[in-house]
Amino acid sequence: TVFTAVRHSVAGMAEEAGAQGDREVEEVVEAAMDEHHPPAEPKLGHVGHHHGHEEAELQHEEENRMRESLGLPPLSARSYSSGASEANSMNEITHAVEKPAKKQKMDIPRLFAIIFRSEQFGAFVLLVILGNAATIAMIGAMSDTVDAILRQAEYWFSVFFLIEFLCQVTCDGSLSKYFSHPEHNFDFIVQLFTTSALIAESAGAHPDNTSVLRSLAILRLIRGCKYYFMRPLWLMLIKAVESINEIANLITFIACTMCVFTVAGMIIFGGQLENPRANFSTFGRGMLTLFQVFTGDSWSGVLYEGMAVACKEDENCRVGEAFTFASFYITFLWVGQFVFITMFLGLILENFSVEEFMTVPKPETEEDMYRELDIDEATEIVAKYQMLPKEAVDDTMMLDVFNKNNAAFHEGLIQKNDLIRYVRKNAPMTRWCALKKCGFVYARSCVRNYLCCCLPLRNFSWMEPWPGDVDWVSDKELEEAMEPPQLTREEREAAWVAANEDELRLYMARLAKLGMEGEVRMVARKEGLQLNPTDIRESTPWVMY
Repeated sequence: TVFTAVRHSVAGMAEEAGAQGDREVEEVVEAAMDEHHPPAEPKLGHVGHHHGHEEAELQHEEENRMRESLGLPPLSARSYSSGASEANSMNEITHAVEKPAKKQKMDIPRLFAIIFRSEQFGAFVLLVILGNAATIAMIGAMSDTVDAILRQAEYWFSVFFLIEFLCQVTCDGSLSKYFSHPEHNFDFIVQLFTTSALIAESAGAHPDNTSVLRSLAILRLIRGCKYYFMRPLWLMLIKAVESINEIANLITFIACTMCVFTVAGMIIFGGQLENPRANFSTFGRGMLTLFQVFTGDSWSGVLYEGMAVACKEDENCRVGEAFTFASFYITFLWVGQFVFITMFLGLILENFSVEEFMTVPKPETEEDMYRELDIDEATEIVAKYQMLPKEAVDDTMMLDVFNKNNAAFHEGLIQKNDLIRYVRKNAPMTRWCALKKCGFVYARSCVRNYLCCCLPLRNFSWMEPWPGDVDWVSDKELEEAMEPPQLTREEREAAWVAANEDELRLYMARLAKLGMEGEVRMVARKEGLQLNPTDIRESTPWVMY
């Protein structure tokens, strides 16, 4: 019954979308008819007949322009004079205009997204997840008859989530787009285990042998945190995952510090401690001893045992050694309790602040996938998808995708969904993205810039810079660099002076021959210039200029 209702609703939506698209086509055609075929004015006598003939010629030219813009062959004046040819011409124009208008119809992924990505379906999935968790929790605590019913219910829960997984993939249109959402990766792993148990039981395996795989379905409760009143838990999980790198760095720092103190403890104490659990006889035992002090579990007992090494019963206490042993434990306790714990709390407060919970970015909706983009926005999206700099995106490919999606009919805009579909089909750059994700491109850049900077290996073609490298230059920047630089006025004057030095000296020689050396020196002194004191012809070219 549910599937029948869904099928009827999808059919109704498709029919409504088709009717809406037909109405839009009719409006476009009527607007084109009104624009290119204005109503004829009444004709009177010979003047009216002549005016009607001129109007027909103008109308014929306008219609040929319209046919040329739509990619149709022009009509001759004789063929246009007949009414049947005019009707056929308008049918061709209507068919040509109808092609881009039919793009507005809804596709299958969008129809599935309207149903299986709605809030109502999310509430239904939440109820199913809670029911599945309750079923798993009650198995083994009831009678044999009830356990058999619960196992059968668990089987059908697995079937439901398998169908729901296929529907979610259909909503995204492809597996690559489905796995682009991080939470979908977790859902797929859980679905993989439960589907394996489902296939094994269908092949004849005993339910007890697949109980572990089926019990992993309890992890779907994490997915249930996305809905309604459990949303804050989902936000906490997101922040926890985002802060994994910072937490890992802090744990690594703590481990390195413990290694340093463990080696120091092995040097200071060695095998002198008699406690079989808290001593520094080996590196592993020393790490466990420091972990006990770090957590504060009976750390004072470990401290006193270390100080007792310096105070034997038959000897006097060596105060200096006892103070050194006590300082070792107290220093590590201070570092662990006041430094490491404070750093960990600061990390938690930074990543789990209330403001961050209130401003969590919303996931990309279907409306975002169908929004229209210009050439600059489309280039940025393609650069992000191909993991390339914006300057490295192929301009020819961008023009081709805009032309094939009839951007001229939509004010030079295309839908984001059409752009991503074209790039995935024609320029996915799968190998390049895989190399970027595994870090090979970054490692190669480090080898080029640091290891091979002084070696001739960098001159080989296979070591040329790749897009994104520090020394990579795009073709556009290379063309701009090859253009002659624009000089300033001072630079142009300096170049002219250097090129005409001999001519300037000739002018100075003529002025000196005419007896005007005194006047030249007076002008130079007024301008603040320093001429050669013996011969003005030996001055610098710039001063002479």
